[in-house]
Amino acid sequence: MESGNNPTPVLYTNQVGRYEFRLSVEESFGEETIPEFISGSEMQTADTSAKPLADRTVEVINLGPVVNFDVIKKKKADIVFTIGEVDTAKIQDLHGKITQQIETKLAAKNIDYGTIQSITASTFSSNDADAAQIFNNWTRYGTNKNTWQFDSANKIIKRENNDYWAGFYDPNFSSSEYSLDVDLTTFNSDNDDIGITFGMDGGPNGCFAYILSGDNGRRFSYSNQTTNQHGHATGLYQYNGSTIKGLVDNHSREFRPNTWHHLKLQVSGKNAKIWLDGDLVINYTASRELKGSYGFFTNSQPLGAFKNLTISSKTIKTLDDILKEPSWREYTQKFLVNISDVQYPEFNNPQKAAVIYSRLLSDSIYFNVLGTGTNQAQAQSIIAQNNGKGVFITNSNMDAALSQLADYIIAEVEAQPRLIEKYALQGEEVEYKTYYEDQENDPKFVERWIHAHDPYWFKNSLGEASFDGQYLPGPVTRFDKVGKYNVQFQARDNPKPDNRFDGYRLWSHMPLDDLELYVHRRPLALYSVQITPNGSLYNVAVQDQSYDPDHQGEAGNGIIAREWRWKEAAAATWNSNNPSTLPAGKTYLFSLKVQDLDGPDGVGEWSLPNVRTISTSSLNMPPVAQFAVNPNPLPLGKTLIYNDLSYGPNGDPIVQRSWRMAKLPGGSWTDYGGTPPNNFTSLGVGDYRIELKVKDQPGAWSEPFYQTVTVIPDNNKPIALFTVSPNPLPQDVSVSYSEASWDPDGDPIVAREWQWQKNSGSWQNGQPLDFNALGIGSYNIRLRVKDQPALAQMTPLWSDWYLQNLSVIVGNRKPVDQFAISPNPALTDEAVTYSDTSYDPDGVGIAERVWQVTTTNGTVLGEYHNQLPPRVFA
Repeated sequence: MESGNNPTPVLYTNQVGRYEFRLSVEESFGEETIPEFISGSEMQTADTSAKPLADRTVEVINLGPVVNFDVIKKKKADIVFTIGEVDTAKIQDLHGKITQQIETKLAAKNIDYGTIQSITASTFSSNDADAAQIFNNWTRYGTNKNTWQFDSANKIIKRENNDYWAGFYDPNFSSSEYSLDVDLTTFNSDNDDIGITFGMDGGPNGCFAYILSGDNGRRFSYSNQTTNQHGHATGLYQYNGSTIKGLVDNHSREFRPNTWHHLKLQVSGKNAKIWLDGDLVINYTASRELKGSYGFFTNSQPLGAFKNLTISSKTIKTLDDILKEPSWREYTQKFLVNISDVQYPEFNNPQKAAVIYSRLLSDSIYFNVLGTGTNQAQAQSIIAQNNGKGVFITNSNMDAALSQLADYIIAEVEAQPRLIEKYALQGEEVEYKTYYEDQENDPKFVERWIHAHDPYWFKNSLGEASFDGQYLPGPVTRFDKVGKYNVQFQARDNPKPDNRFDGYRLWSHMPLDDLELYVHRRPLALYSVQITPNGSLYNVAVQDQSYDPDHQGEAGNGIIAREWRWKEAAAATWNSNNPSTLPAGKTYLFSLKVQDLDGPDGVGEWSLPNVRTISTSSLNMPPVAQFAVNPNPLPLGKTLIYNDLSYGPNGDPIVQRSWRMAKLPGGSWTDYGGTPPNNFTSLGVGDYRIELKVKDQPGAWSEPFYQTVTVIPDNNKPIALFTVSPNPLPQDVSVSYSEASWDPDGDPIVAREWQWQKNSGSWQNGQPLDFNALGIGSYNIRLRVKDQPALAQMTPLWSDWYLQNLSVIVGNRKPVDQFAISPNPALTDEAVTYSDTSYDPDGVGIAERVWQVTTTNGTVLGEYHNQLPPRVFA
């Protein structure tokens, strides 16, 4: 503030609050004076101390902030790597390279990439850098099974336990064309069993076991014998859980303790050959194909160990098999990456090629190839027919290839329009970009969001959102219920970081901070194709069953546009609309997309394309098994819903379905017949692989189709917690609540319910605040809170009630002001005497006195703080 002899001073401040001004003046003489001859009493002064406080204070106020926000779609990508016939040096430490070259880049761009999956490798070694990660996911079985472990420092698989038979196997491997090399030993003098298993199709029961004994004097038996006994003769057996049956006698061979022996297994179809230290000891042909996995076991052997394991598989999964396996998340861009040095023979089969294209196109999957000059032209042709979705990259330098792939994925994800103006899809994950501006540059103190929900805006309501009408500290990022939402955002500024100035913190104002958001469901493109022979042609009849769940039963079932396309499977371009006839002996692709009316100006969302393979061959083409599940992940206790999309390419109806399920990793398959499993309460949390095969009317069975369902624990209820202070509470003191409610799952608290009762009376709703009005007494105050789970399929839950007792006591009573003046009345210029008899009823001393002198009409003539008024009145 300006100082000095200034009659119009100016205060400059950036601090809010009330400011008191005081002015004092001193007169000067109009003529020149000699200071030595002027006494202090001759210098007349005056000040504003007698001026009322309200007249000498000024308040500096705050201006509220201005905010706005945008809703944008979250950037999400699912990436699945598949490995074909490729030089093993290129895929060495592939997991580490993916992390370094891809995950790091995606994270820097804030792209949610979930879990990058990898499906089937042609080679694997226990000496690989990522071997520990792989072995930790192997399945254990048998007696005291968890004693199997992988020593990552020494690259040794071992079991240090003397219990009976227990095994360890790869649940993700399945082949009948592979070779296995491994070194094995025992680190003590115990001569009981050690060995390998193979042909493990769906689990250990029924597999084959080569037992290597440390005692060649044991007698071999072709009969069933107990598995759990102290040692068996060396030889090949069939394992059936509690028993084993001898198949090939090899009892003359034995291991030497503390010596590494080399064992080689070669499986080809039904035949298995085993070499021990270079000698062919087993050449066995089974009655079935030796399909499945491999593993190791010990039996009554305390220190069995295996090292230098190498698996070389000749069975590379074809793309039509691979496309049955990935579990894609909803509302993500899907990238399938195949690493291969050779061409894809499955595209030489028109029917297989058609199925591959139909799956790629229906799921909008990007097909990406890290390949060589050998398969470049073919890969680029496949990508072109996949609507151009995908990229070919040379794999000679895998680090460079993966880095280039990451750049491509980032460019594709960021090229998608993300701004949501008024319409969002149910379950779609969104983000919020907020804008905050304050004229005084005050920082943001806190923000709040509220969502008002109309659940009946669309047909087929799913009910009211659990957070409806509740103030939240952050926005809802995934809407589980359809309807109209009014989303409001406010921010409060902080002009002074001092809670004593809380009243100066201001909330932003409407209307820039609210948005009408319509959450709806994607329309469904559904149709059937019937083809009937007509001479050299086939008549084509297409029945459209598409609809929008939000407008079902309305005109056009809510569909405003359709995009029909068809082409011969290997053709480069599509034809529009639908043909009425087709030539015989060919394979075609049919595609339908539909558009709903829920969007700006009544132009809404497109469905996912529904692409089907149609055959006019005189030979029956096997049906195509296909289904979707919802929700996934599935909270334990909820019902899994299936959408069976299976069909016959020849137009034949599906007459039989066969469902199976196995728990991963390595669980046995359970047959469910024609009805799929939909309740997992008794099965527990975990990953489950569900298989469907279908049969058409002519009797052909489809290849199996798989979906992996993750069953997760359902929502845990939150914990309500608060303190109230002070306690006991004087009646005239403001009560303070400090809430510390929390959620064990990390979910936000979206609703609170307060109740109170006085002196054990009836419960009242609300949080008690004004105890001056409520009065003294004993109060029970309780709170419960409600959470909002991150996943829409989870049920929001209320916490248990949390109760605190508060005693409200008599507070500080006002002091009594009283005084007398004498003489009264008094004469002009007669001195008066004040007799102050004010007191405090609680016995506390008087801390401050303020005297006022007023006229009879109330005009304040003076105000005096802690000093008496004048004694003489003129």
